[in-house]
Amino acid sequence: MSEHIITRMRLGVIACMLCMLMPSALAGTTTDELRDPTRPPDVQGPTRAGEREPRWQIHSVLVAAERRLAIINGRRVRVGDSIDGATVLAIDAVAVELQHAGRTLRLPVPSHRQPVREQP
Repeated sequence: MSEHIITRMRLGVIACMLCMLMPSALAGTTTDELRDPTRPPDVQGPTRAGEREPRWQIHSVLVAAERRLAIINGRRVRVGDSIDGATVLAIDAVAVELQHAGRTLRLPVPSHRQPVREQP
C-alpha cells in the first residue's frame, strides 16, 4: 500500500472516533452523568417520622473456594467488612447476610430473586 492510502485510512479512523464523541459533547453530558441501564433503580421509602433506613443494593457476588466477595452499593466487601452501618455476616451464590441494628438481613442477589406472582 502506498503511504498516501495509509494516511487516508488513519484520518478516517480518527474522524470516526471524533464522530462517536460528538453527541456527548454537544449534549453537554459527561460519562459521570450517564446512568448504567443495567443497574437496579434506587428505591427507598420513608420509615418512621420521615427517616430513611439504610438501603443496600447487591450488585453481584463472587463465590469461589478461596474467597467470597460481594459488590454492595458499588463497593467490594468480604465477610466481616462494614458497609453503610451494617456488617457482612455471610456471602453465598444466592444471598448476602448483613447485620444491622441487632437484626440479621438476608438480601437476595438480583439474578436469583424470585419473580413476583399474583394471587388469584
